[in-house]
Amino acid sequence: MRRILSLLIVAFVTVTLTVLFSGPASALGGETFGCNVQPNTPSHSGFPGVCTTGRAAGGYVVTFEVFNITAGESFSWSGPSLVQGTLSNCNTSVCRVSLSASTDVDVTVSVIISQAGARETLSARVIIPAVCGRIFC
Repeated sequence: MRRILSLLIVAFVTVTLTVLFSGPASALGGETFGCNVQPNTPSHSGFPGVCTTGRAAGGYVVTFEVFNITAGESFSWSGPSLVQGTLSNCNTSVCRVSLSASTDVDVTVSVIISQAGARETLSARVIIPAVCGRIFC
């Protein structure tokens, strides 16, 4: 009987110490990330990992968004100089970037998701051909 009681005490202390000294739980890993270019033809409402447009326009708004987020996650955005100024204003799971159509655009934007000391980096790419007048160059 004493032996069983001793084993139970050891098991209880082991579980208690594990719970006390383990870090907070992290739910990172289930997120998805994509982008959406507007205007677009046909109307495009999805968020694939690579996005583009079928409509020649003078400018575009690209929305980058992280999906399947959990409470406590924070976001840090990065990308090339073409979009860096805009990205510095993003601190949530959604970031909108305005791009000119005067030159070809082929950029990759990344977001670092942090939660309870864990980090995950996701990336999405946007490709927009230059526009000459009312058509793609």
